[in-house]
Amino acid sequence: FSYIEFYNKFCHGVLTTSNLHSGMSEQKVKKCTERINSGEIVKVYFILNDEQTANGIAFSAVLKEIITSKAKIPAPCEPDEYPYEFLGEEATTWLKLEQLQPETNEHADDYIVISKGNILKDSISSG
Repeated sequence: FSYIEFYNKFCHGVLTTSNLHSGMSEQKVKKCTERINSGEIVKVYFILNDEQTANGIAFSAVLKEIITSKAKIPAPCEPDEYPYEFLGEEATTWLKLEQLQPETNEHADDYIVISKGNILKDSISSG
């Protein structure tokens, strides 16, 4: 399986992030939820640090829902909806996604990290 085939076959669109130790702010969740509910397509981009992508955007998916909590919570899906290796995993933020696919139109060089004023790709490369 490729990563995309694996994800689409076994993960059923649920992904966690460890970047937010106390969940997403209510304001950010509300803003994203309003955009999703209005019919807007909200995309999530995945950056990989490997020889082929070199901190570039490799995949994208459509965000369907954000589940977040200040305390870690179990995955918001049934145990048979994600790989056995992840059973029992808990996190503060879970993203429900659809349509994970390779991304060729968006580039990390085109985005700025607002809090730092740096180009996204450069910011990731420097840590």
